Formats: sequence, C-alpha cells, structure tokens
Amino acid sequence: MDRIEIKSVSEFLSVVQGFEQQHIAQWIFRGQGNEKYELVPSLFRIDIKNTFTDWNDLEEYMLKVFKREARPFNEFEPEDELELLALAQHHGLPTRLLDWSTNPLVSLFFAVENYTSNVEFSAVWCYGYHSTNNCLPVSTRIDRRLTLEKENEIIFPNHVSPRITNQSGCFTIHELPKGREDFVPFNQQDSDCGLFDLIVINKKL
Repeated sequence: MDRIEIKSVSEFLSVVQGFEQQHIAQWIFRGQGNEKYELVPSLFRIDIKNTFTDWNDLEEYMLKVFKREARPFNEFEPEDELELLALAQHHGLPTRLLDWSTNPLVSLFFAVENYTSNVEFSAVWCYGYHSTNNCLPVSTRIDRRLTLEKENEIIFPNHVSPRITNQSGCFTIHELPKGREDFVPFNQQDSDCGLFDLIVINKKL
C-alpha cells in the first residue's frame, strides 16, 4: 500500500487520475478524518467481549428491531437483506457495511470537513478491485463494471435514500467473524481481490 501526501485539490485529482489502469475494474474512495482509522464497519466497533452474544445474534437482533420500529418512518419496504442493511446504515444503525463513493471528490470532502480537529492528517482510502475477465487494453469501463457486478465484490445498492444518490454511494459488505472473534480491518485482510492506496492531507491545508 502506498501512502501519498497531497497539498492541493489539483494534486489530489492528478493522483486519482493516475490510478486508471486496465486491470482495475473499479476504483472506489472513502474519506476519513484521521489517517490512523482503519477500515472497520461500525458493527465491529461494538465491544461484545463481556457479553453472552456473538456477531450473528447481535446483527440479527438489531436488524429485527430496526425493521419493526423504523417502519413508520420508511417510505418503502426493503425487498431483501441488502436493501435493509443499506437503509439501516443510512439511519445510523451499526452494520457490516462500509460506505464508499465512486466520486473521489465526495470522499475528499468527508476527509477534510472536520478541519478544526486536532488530528494532523486526514485521509482518503482508495480501493481498486482487479478485473479478472476484462483486463485487455481494448476493455472499456463498461466491460470492467460488468465484471465487478458479477463478482459481487463491491455493492452498488438500489438508491434507497437520496444520500446514496448524492454521494455516488456504494458499499463493501463484510463477513461476520465467528463467535466473538475480532474483525480484521479490511485493509489488513489477506486478499487477492484488490489493492489499497492511502492519500493523506495535512490539517493545515
């Protein structure tokens, strides 16, 4: 993984444009206010070590309560578990989804919006998913996107809320650890699926 420090928006865009490679099906981006924050979905930030529950029971319980109590406030009924997870994520329920955007500038905004914090560096995580079928130079963006949808690595959800539309939102969905085991941050997992780069921005900028 490369750590790239940028000093301007134009430099940021130049770096991102340089990521374009034929063997990458899709680049997605996630802005975080602290470069030291790793890629951990909100569900796995809950401490369950001193409880009798496990990750599966916890998720099942929270989604059951959310589905029951959020119904008066939802404009539609989720069609499947993924729509339910996306809707729950939108309303702040801890889930095993990680929010990303296909628009690097959206992620840059989230990285730097809290510029009054005492954190020295904020960051934009960049995740590139390998194209296994369409890696020829003649492959188009559409070819690579179709490959990605078939692989089901990155989820492009139905637009269950305006925020997903406005933020060019997508998700990575992560497996529940066994029992009460700790979740291994996404960026530390052994995977041949994709690669990470980290773009960092100094607070003074």
